[in-house]
Amino acid sequence: CVDGTLELKGTHQVHGNDVYKDKYKFHLLSGCHRVIAEDAKLELFAPLVFNSTSLEFEGHLTVVAKAPMAGSCLIVLGQVVISGDFFVKDCQNQLTDSRYAKGGGIHVLNMIQKSGQISIENCSSKLGGAIYVEDSFTQEGGEMMIKHCQAGQSGGGVYALNNFTQNRGVLGE
Repeated sequence: CVDGTLELKGTHQVHGNDVYKDKYKFHLLSGCHRVIAEDAKLELFAPLVFNSTSLEFEGHLTVVAKAPMAGSCLIVLGQVVISGDFFVKDCQNQLTDSRYAKGGGIHVLNMIQKSGQISIENCSSKLGGAIYVEDSFTQEGGEMMIKHCQAGQSGGGVYALNNFTQNRGVLGE
């Protein structure tokens, strides 16, 4: 991230460069506060972790898992704001016994959708097959579509531990 902003164009492959408990590989990015994607695609071979208190996604980003994951495809240790088009697919979280066994596609502390479209398909995990939110999820606008996602216990689509609030916006299938 340059000055807190990660600009993405084209297709990028993401491999694990860090190890959690000598067992699971992931890719860690720190210092990012904005991701601006111009028709960008991330092909993940390991979970992508953003160590940020707040992160905003803008533009058009597609995230595709190219291997089973030891965690969610995208993990944000803080709040996520979506104000663009965000597509996630094929994220199969293989963990069953850790904090990160939750969320197939996305695992975040808080999530706000301001605008744009969130589309998640063919994702799975123990809790929150598509999205796991540790605190609250607020949809202020835009559209969210979840297809063919499942959870071993609860929340095949979205699992928000405290609140799911829809002020405006559309949930579709």
